[in-house]
Amino acid sequence: MDAFERQMQQTGPSWAAFDMRMMFQGYLERGFTAGKGDLEAVTGLLGHAPRAYGDFARETALECRRRAMVIKRSGPLPNRTGRTVGSTEVA
Repeated sequence: MDAFERQMQQTGPSWAAFDMRMMFQGYLERGFTAGKGDLEAVTGLLGHAPRAYGDFARETALECRRRAMVIKRSGPLPNRTGRTVGSTEVA
């Protein structure tokens, strides 16, 4: 971990290198598993049970493809700010 911290100090501030070292040291010592109550807490925050990253990635890719097909058929769609997605307008 000493070498990791020294390497991180070459690319950023020393406080960030120390913080990263402490975070990764914790992973090495305690692992990266959920504790009691963590699943319930995350489910409450998300509003649904967590899913595997692979499932999330597949669902997101399918949604992106679906939206791309809608844009091709109907033109640009408004996003949450009211601007249109896919327009040539420059902010």
